[in-house]
Amino acid sequence: MTRPQRLTLLAAILGSGVATIDGSIVNVALPAIERDLGGGLSGQQWVSNAYLLALGSLILIGGSLGDIYGERRVFAIGVGGFGLLSLVCALAPTIDALIAARALQGAAGALLTPSSLAIIVAAFSPKERGAAIGSWTAWGGIAVVIGPLAGVVAFAAFLWYERRIEEPMLKLELFTQRNFAVANLETLTLYAGLAILFFFLVIYLQQVAGFSALRSGLTTIPVTLVMFALSRRFGALADRYGPRLFMAAGPLIGAGGVLLFLRIGMHASFVRDLLPGLLVFSLGLSMTVAPLTATVMADANESDAGIASAVNNAVARVAGLVGVSVIGVVVASTLAGDNFAANAASVRAFHEAVAICAGLLAAGGVAGAVGIANPRRAVKAETCAGGQLVGCPLPAAESA
Repeated sequence: MTRPQRLTLLAAILGSGVATIDGSIVNVALPAIERDLGGGLSGQQWVSNAYLLALGSLILIGGSLGDIYGERRVFAIGVGGFGLLSLVCALAPTIDALIAARALQGAAGALLTPSSLAIIVAAFSPKERGAAIGSWTAWGGIAVVIGPLAGVVAFAAFLWYERRIEEPMLKLELFTQRNFAVANLETLTLYAGLAILFFFLVIYLQQVAGFSALRSGLTTIPVTLVMFALSRRFGALADRYGPRLFMAAGPLIGAGGVLLFLRIGMHASFVRDLLPGLLVFSLGLSMTVAPLTATVMADANESDAGIASAVNNAVARVAGLVGVSVIGVVVASTLAGDNFAANAASVRAFHEAVAICAGLLAAGGVAGAVGIANPRRAVKAETCAGGQLVGCPLPAAESA
């Protein structure tokens, strides 16, 4: 690997990594943000959701702009804008200003996320590309852990428009492919569950169990370590035995791990109450993400690989947005006020969120078991180890 190639790979990893990290790392700071700027639970939700909404809704446009104006240029604009808006977020004087800045930050992330993979493809030969993308996905997999009705109307209008134009950005025929449709359904349930778990867990640990922001953030380290160690291994096993078993068993195992969090009360021990659930959950997640990503790509033609990647990425982002929004409404109705407090109602609300999260993961496993068949063309799951946890999955079969 030449020095320019190493620098290109590093830039792609860092670029997609910061966009992914910012979707989850802010959760650790939400209690402190609420104390400083106010807004209650609804404000905390929108600090997270404004970013995810802009990122998920604009990512297809970001990919198209890269095709038109050049991936390097769009990537550079996205990185520069993301850095500037991060500073604006840090200096926001009110909760409303912070939410607005987070939405603009998500728009910048929509520019750099799809372009990061494209610049790798351009910089590496087909023979070198698989290893480069493998490194990109592995490090990106680590990064994730360290207005809904105006949305439905817009989505319906988008589908109507895409069906009628001669050269659509999104070929709706992709959803007639069985594995593509089922895998995106599983992506929806899996990433909604992921967003719910990490959003409410870090808030609960700080505002009910009494953890510091640093300590609550460090609780996710086991997930990082397990995914780093096992994702590529399970990808290799899926290449050998087919993805269906892993896409069925993985979410079910993950759901079992999440249910172990039902033992958490107002006082939580990391070793006794958190670690077992985190280890089982991360095992299930590691079994799922690489086969899921490879299956999405394998059921699309090579000419549609880029948009298939963008669709799956958008589904994952929107899943997190919808999951946190909807479950936030359910949980808020059982709280004594607009925020978590250390009482029995808060424990009960957290357990409700945990149970819903487990149900979503289990539903994804059932969808995988019933709907997934072996793909018709080979896309190496081993090189898709990070899946949507990094941003965009493997774009085409020739990079494997």
